[in-house]
Amino acid sequence: MGITHEQFWLMTPRELKPYQDAYKMHREQVDQDSWTLGAYVMNAFGVVLANAFGSKGGTKAKYLEHPFSWRPPKLTEEEIKEQTMMLFKRLEGMQQAFEESHPKPAAISEAG
Repeated sequence: MGITHEQFWLMTPRELKPYQDAYKMHREQVDQDSWTLGAYVMNAFGVVLANAFGSKGGTKAKYLEHPFSWRPPKLTEEEIKEQTMMLFKRLEGMQQAFEESHPKPAAISEAG
């Protein structure tokens, strides 16, 4: 991906344009790769700091399980329905636990 000094002087600006475009695309890719690396490093430091200075006995932070570009496989309609029902059951359980731990205050009598 480049040209020699001699080729440069023998080419017209129109002939040089594809090399310029290719170099620009290469620099954009390097920039994107550097940004992604920084995001991974930031996540790693965040996990280390959260586990080192987080509350004792609390949930431990975990490093990413998959790369940023990873996409889960497509689900079938049946799998989507099944996961939705499981989510609703978990949410109902969470609501019930919340209501048990936060009872409603007794009604104040209006007699008087």
